[in-house]
Amino acid sequence: MGELSVIERGLKMVEPQLHRALGGAMPTPRLMQLVLTACERSDKLMAAVPQTIFNCAITAATLGLEPDGVTGQFFLLPFEMKGRMIAQSCIGFKGYNTLAARKGSELTITGEAVYEGDEFDYRLGTQAFVHHKPALKNRGDRIIAAWAQAESFHRPPIISVISIDEINAVKEKSPGAKARGANSAFSPWNDPKIGFPAMASKTAKRRLSRSTPMITAAPQFMMAARMEEAHEEQERSSWIEPDRGVVIEGQASPIPQRNTDQPTARELTSPQRNPAQSFAADPAAPSSASISAPGAAGAPIPSAEEYERRWDGIIQAATSSVMLRATWDLQQEQRDAIAWPSQDDRKRVTRKVSAALKFLEQCEQEKRAAEQEDAR
Repeated sequence: MGELSVIERGLKMVEPQLHRALGGAMPTPRLMQLVLTACERSDKLMAAVPQTIFNCAITAATLGLEPDGVTGQFFLLPFEMKGRMIAQSCIGFKGYNTLAARKGSELTITGEAVYEGDEFDYRLGTQAFVHHKPALKNRGDRIIAAWAQAESFHRPPIISVISIDEINAVKEKSPGAKARGANSAFSPWNDPKIGFPAMASKTAKRRLSRSTPMITAAPQFMMAARMEEAHEEQERSSWIEPDRGVVIEGQASPIPQRNTDQPTARELTSPQRNPAQSFAADPAAPSSASISAPGAAGAPIPSAEEYERRWDGIIQAATSSVMLRATWDLQQEQRDAIAWPSQDDRKRVTRKVSAALKFLEQCEQEKRAAEQEDAR
């Protein structure tokens, strides 16, 4: 139970972030309890790096999906990557349906695996359609393709069709499917009757994000698809944060947002328009100082707000007190050069880092104690 208490304390530390990310989608205590229950049911999750479990919790909160593993929306799954056990967020096929149907996009997503013997036809491009009539008799056991379609009342349908060769290529990249022995049992990819068809269908649904216009798709749907592609097809740990977007192995990859103030083609080509206006500085846009890498030699000094936001991300991704302390110490000169609005602002960042260091050191101490106890 020692590991569970560490996870519980860590969730309490990030509870304010979970509450903000959820935005009322579900009670924060419920999300925390669901994460604890998922860990309690899995010895491998209990052995995972605690920070990766907290990353999963923040991902579930950002997407507003319950990580209960029962409704098929969101799962916390353990994976051994680069010599350590991590927890990885995985979206269920029902999770994609939920994300796409939310207000603002209101897309209805459907999709199935196609078996040998089914009546199947489709067309991409102009007047796209899918026709799939599963065979009720003499249906083969071999899957030949999978399809997915996103429909709305206001736009033509978006269709994704992938062949069995493409499905198998994704499976070969999947860390879960590549696991051997007992570790491979939990991967749905390795269940030919139920799991594999579901994963084939989910892969086709995920592919919809590549063709769905940003103006139509829910940002959560796009982020979920990118996060899973990074894990399933690139073998990289990934999670989602409300302020940073998709984070792949600690590197933020925000989903681009459509600029509603973007000038039209007519405005851009108008001879009366001053070309310089197209590139005028936006008073609300961050300066070049706010996009430099923290600690980079010769880089512009970030704003106090940007610096604090960066450290919020560094703290969330930290798994070692030694590395966190070293990063903090290296940036002493940069902190001194920042124009802090007040000393309280600077002290707030220091307190956040101190709390994170204390928590990581406690986790490491408890882990060493447990290892010593096991050695006896």
